[in-house]
Amino acid sequence: MLQSESTQIFSPQTSQLKSELQDDTTRHIAVPVPAVEIELSPQGQKALTEDGTAAPVAKIKKTASAKETGPKAPNGRSLSQGEIEVIQKLRSRDAEVRAHENAHIAAAGGLASAASYSYQSGPDGKRYAIGGHVNIDTSPGRNAQETLMKAERIRSAALAPADPSPQDRAVAAQATQMASNARAQIATEKSEELQKALGGEEKDSDSSDTSEESSIENPTAQKTYSSFQNSSDEKDKEKVNVVA
Repeated sequence: MLQSESTQIFSPQTSQLKSELQDDTTRHIAVPVPAVEIELSPQGQKALTEDGTAAPVAKIKKTASAKETGPKAPNGRSLSQGEIEVIQKLRSRDAEVRAHENAHIAAAGGLASAASYSYQSGPDGKRYAIGGHVNIDTSPGRNAQETLMKAERIRSAALAPADPSPQDRAVAAQATQMASNARAQIATEKSEELQKALGGEEKDSDSSDTSEESSIENPTAQKTYSSFQNSSDEKDKEKVNVVA
């Protein structure tokens, strides 16, 4: 009973105390609280990701990370926007130059040397190719046909890049003249071979008329001569085909 009475006696005071505490709590919550930056562990980020609330945090951290890992000067300082733009231009030029020279090499086959480059250092301390060249063999071949094939390959290699330089076009013009001279030489050689073949046939025809009786009496000699003539014709034909 005493306990019950004590409860009844102090009950009003307790209620009043609770009310005051609630009022104090309410007034305390109403006071603005400054924002606090919280660094989450990878496990915490993973846990937040599961309920879909971590996307903004991940995006912010990714942006901050990208800024931290951007290009820097050799001394570690962050680069200005202007310096970053210079680096972007140097990277673009480097890729363009290397693609240009690689196009020459791919089209030239074994006629071209390795590429040589000239470089420029960027604000980040790295070297970027801003120019280059490839040496190509423009000497004549062992014969006119080989020279013609070589000239055509040289011309293709010179004009292989998407934007041939003036020097590239000069080499292409040189190769065109080289090919023209080779074709003229091939035509001359064919004409000489043809005249030689026709002259041999006339000479053989005269020889056949003067020795017709002897040839008839000696079938073996006639057969050998014919075989030799056919062999000679085939040999002349083979020479023409090789030169053509």
